[in-house]
Amino acid sequence: MPKLDTVKYIGLLPTQVRFLNSKCKEVLYSGGFRSGKSRALCYACARAASKPNSNVLLVRSVLWDLKNSTLDILIGGKHPVLPVGSYQHNKIERRIKLNGGGIIHYNGLDQSERIRSTSYGTICIDEGSELTSKEYQEVFDRLSDAVTWYPNLRQMYIATNPSGQNHFLFRRFFTNANSEREVIFSNSLENFHLPQDYIRSSLKSKSGVDYEKYVLGQWCNAANQVYENFDRNKHANLVLERQGYDEYFLGVDYGFRDPFVILVIGRKGERLFLLEEVYKPGLLMNDMMGYINDFVVRYNPTIVYDPSAAQLAAQIENLGIRVEKANNDIGIGISRVRDLFEFRNGMCNLLIDPSCKNTIMELENYSYKEDSNSNVDKPLGINDHACDCLRYVVNHIEDRKHNSVRALVYFGSDDDSGDE
Repeated sequence: MPKLDTVKYIGLLPTQVRFLNSKCKEVLYSGGFRSGKSRALCYACARAASKPNSNVLLVRSVLWDLKNSTLDILIGGKHPVLPVGSYQHNKIERRIKLNGGGIIHYNGLDQSERIRSTSYGTICIDEGSELTSKEYQEVFDRLSDAVTWYPNLRQMYIATNPSGQNHFLFRRFFTNANSEREVIFSNSLENFHLPQDYIRSSLKSKSGVDYEKYVLGQWCNAANQVYENFDRNKHANLVLERQGYDEYFLGVDYGFRDPFVILVIGRKGERLFLLEEVYKPGLLMNDMMGYINDFVVRYNPTIVYDPSAAQLAAQIENLGIRVEKANNDIGIGISRVRDLFEFRNGMCNLLIDPSCKNTIMELENYSYKEDSNSNVDKPLGINDHACDCLRYVVNHIEDRKHNSVRALVYFGSDDDSGDE
């Protein structure tokens, strides 16, 4: 028996208990906001690493997000899963050695080279909906180490907010379900630790698909989806080359509390290719300019900016870089982007690199308002930052075409206008 002062007693939600007790190889915890899914994942991670010689991987799409969210639950904050003094943390190697136990290795898939040629007995993925199917398979292939928790049982634990029904996780766990895969649904309202005012003002104020997804934890497509013809399996399933395009564009959408967004778009003939994205809140002007400068050096692009971002545009122009103010006509822009997604003769005119995960998620969730009193379709002002960027560039390119056509039309001078 261990000494009482080495034991940490925790109270778990019923869904967390089911998650931890699953004997399936792949276990998906599909939860709404604040439903305890990331904490349950950290418990699974800590339990597996408590055994000597165990190798556990904790991973998320982006290392910055892992450090500032998941890792804070595991070893930071007021109530960390691992008590202070129970481990040694090597920040350079990104590993946590439990006293008397094994090792938790943590990483982001934006630095996936650090997990190649490695093997683990347990793998824990936070926010699995951020991953592509290729990234998931690459991580899954690392599940090959000897295990000590359950005899001959290597496990992959995944925690996530649900996405749409065209996401690869939905196909894997629902459409192609098998006995080695289990889904645990977590309802935000079941978390009795949440303050009542948060439940009342935030969770219960949601409606429609947002309520089903982010409170009930259900996988469903957005109602009144703006880009209903977008399908990540068709439009975002190929890794795109970065070079070899006729010209490049940067779409820039300013934000501080909201994300600051840059989309790098290459044009080849009539086709557009979304190559890279920056999607970060809380950046200072110097940080924003750092990203812009990097892309200018690499691509020599035309910069099309958010019409409300006059200060950012001035900063760019001070560096001698020409910028174009975006045409912010929402209705025309949406129509043009939607047309690019249409397949004609087996080909569409807009493809997206799967690394542009925030753009893909926005396109799947960008929705019209449900307003029966209006004859005009107006998108909701959420999940729209990358969508705005994309629209800026598409409007600029299309407007340029029409301006070129108009410039070729000759009406003659005033002197030529008389009757014969």
